[in-house]
Formats: sequence, structure tokens, C-alpha cells
Amino acid sequence: KPDTDAQKVRVKKAEMQLGQAAALFVFNAEAGCEVAPGMAAPELFAASHEDHDDEHEHQDDHKDHDDHADHDDHEDTHKDVLLQYQYECSNPASLSNVSVNLFEFFEEMADIDVTYLGPATQKQVKMTRKNTKMMLSR
Repeated sequence: KPDTDAQKVRVKKAEMQLGQAAALFVFNAEAGCEVAPGMAAPELFAASHEDHDDEHEHQDDHKDHDDHADHDDHEDTHKDVLLQYQYECSNPASLSNVSVNLFEFFEEMADIDVTYLGPATQKQVKMTRKNTKMMLSR
């Protein structure tokens, strides 16, 4: 959770960037995909996230303190972010690929682990700055 003014500014900037779904994920033009109406901008430290963290901390009180110390170290090094975007495609049968442009917005981002569940296939892909396009095979 951001404590300093500088950290709060960085979080607000990240939220603004993550709210640009149409620029973050670009599907092949033939599919006619657009961000679904009503998609809200993400809040990285919303109350529901804090409630979950508080519950997790409470559970940690009952664990061995060595485990708790490891957990604290882990939280200081990174923060997992779970986001959900919804798109509507006018021609979903022609959907063949998506370009993930998160690296353009987040300089510190090193890689992204993607799990794709399609109508007839599923796969996992590691995306990097040099590998930003994922084929969506049917």
C-alpha cells in the first residue's frame, strides 16, 4: 500500500494507464473488438483488497512466525495485481491474435505469464518486451 506522496502518485498513474484497456490489448482488426461498455477503471488499493489483506494478516497471526517473516519479505519485493478486462467482438470467428502493450506503459515490467482458455484450446505463454503478440488458435 502506498505510504508516501510519491508512491500515491505512482499508483494513481498506474491506475490511469491500466484504465486504457483499448490501448493495452489490441486484437486483430477483422474481429472488430471493442472494450465492453461499463468497464470501470481499476483501483489497485480498493477497500476490498485491503479487507483481503487484513484477513490474510489475521490468518498469519496463527501461523509459525518464521512463515510470517518470509511472507513479509515477499510482500516488500512485489505486489501481484489481478485485473479483468472485457471486450465485445462483432466478428469473433475472425479473432486470431492479440497484442499486449503493457510493456509500453510500464517500464519496470519484465514479463507476463498468460493463461489462455479458448473455445477449443488452452495454452500458457510468457510474454516479454520482444514477444508482445499472442496467437489465439481455435
